[in-house]
Amino acid sequence: MQPNVQDRDTLPALDDGKQQRPSLRLALLDGAFTAQRCQERCNLHGIRHRVVKKDPDQKGFVVLERRWVVV
Repeated sequence: MQPNVQDRDTLPALDDGKQQRPSLRLALLDGAFTAQRCQERCNLHGIRHRVVKKDPDQKGFVVLERRWVVV
């Protein structure tokens, strides 16, 4: 693992992941993956993606839906 790497900079891992697991079809991602290049990388591999966002009216700690998952 490399220090000081932004989450969205790990997108190249989708290349190997899709090659090794062609059945990958959905990525649940956190807010770090909202950039256009994230959408493009998922589209390149035919992987649907959904960014899990917190409710803007949220007060205090609330557990968000599971994310950073590729199924």
